[in-house]
Amino acid sequence: GIDGVDGDGVHGDEQVAHHMIDVAADCGVDIVKFQKRDLDTLLQQRFIDSPQDAPTSLANLLPVLRRCEFGDDAFVRLQTHAKARGLGFLVTPFDTASVAFLERLGVQAYKVASCDATNPLLLAAVAATGKPFLVSTGMTREMDVFEIAYFLKKIAPGRYGLLHAVSGYPAAFADCQLHMILRYKVAFHVPVGWTGHARGV
Repeated sequence: GIDGVDGDGVHGDEQVAHHMIDVAADCGVDIVKFQKRDLDTLLQQRFIDSPQDAPTSLANLLPVLRRCEFGDDAFVRLQTHAKARGLGFLVTPFDTASVAFLERLGVQAYKVASCDATNPLLLAAVAATGKPFLVSTGMTREMDVFEIAYFLKKIAPGRYGLLHAVSGYPAAFADCQLHMILRYKVAFHVPVGWTGHARGV
């Protein structure tokens, strides 16, 4: 299957997101994917209050994240629209509060972002929903992926797949290492796909 649309990619503009859902449906895409964060849960309060004190460039990033976030009501509307167009609705949660919201929303599956592939608390929360999920591996080393697969085999056997990824934006074609898809399939006996950040389709 092919997925299209990304919540951050539409910069928090719900009308653009609805337009992209229509474009995705017209192009024959199977699923649309969005992202959900609860920044008040995800970040320590002291860094929300004083982002310039964070160990990373949160002072610049926090306003962008706030601007790009959809409210809960927007997710309801986007999901309804996607279903009306015959599309699956996949969401990447970045924290356990977002997982809880998405469970109330009734999503059928999840995707875990590369930055959280080694986050056992979030992986466990997603696994505890009983839903199928995908884990992107873009910010991991090969040895990390083996540890992730071992962990997920214990807590979510038969319910997860991996997405080989290269976290370059855009990723150079020479760096995509598509042979890793077969390597992970053979090693873990789970579905393995590709989430590309390369230019073009």
